[in-house]
Amino acid sequence: MVTLRSQQAESKKSEKRHEEALFDARLFQLLTLSHSAVSSVKILGVSAGHEKDTYDGHRAMAYALNSLQEEYLYKAERGQGSDMYRRLLPQFERWKRIYWPAVASYIESMLYLIQYAIENSKGQRNMEFALRAVFAQMSSSEKLLIFYVMIFSKQYKIMIANVLHAEYLAGAADDDLKPYRQDLLHSAILERLATSDLR
Repeated sequence: MVTLRSQQAESKKSEKRHEEALFDARLFQLLTLSHSAVSSVKILGVSAGHEKDTYDGHRAMAYALNSLQEEYLYKAERGQGSDMYRRLLPQFERWKRIYWPAVASYIESMLYLIQYAIENSKGQRNMEFALRAVFAQMSSSEKLLIFYVMIFSKQYKIMIANVLHAEYLAGAADDDLKPYRQDLLHSAILERLATSDLR
């Protein structure tokens, strides 16, 4: 009986190690693919000298975020809570119609990676390690852009964990809306709950 129990315990440990190894292998495979996704991003924009210039990779993502901020979000009237969220949402939608075709593949890849880390990690420590590995691949501009996409695009799940909270609210790039990030996140969650779309 003792031998059988020890064999079962060892079998469970072995199975757990195997699952963790599979998770790690899959995670780092996805991280490798994310490099290809960001390098394929190209945006034809206007430089400081008002000349057309092609931005690619991480520079393109930074350009897309800057456009979202300067040309769209900052033009909305400031406010509190859900009122401000509803003012910003149409501005985000206008930006999305122009820039989404260029940035969608990379952003969707990173959102999938975040969701994969949350839903498939074995234990809190493993999840936090996986999320830090994912966020280490992103610039501060990309973290902020993904935050905006997550809260303003209802088709994406709002994913919250301690590491995510820190990355979105403190680790992402500074901008004029930084003091409002917590309120915007809260408003986005309430908006999904009101429409039964928290996913």
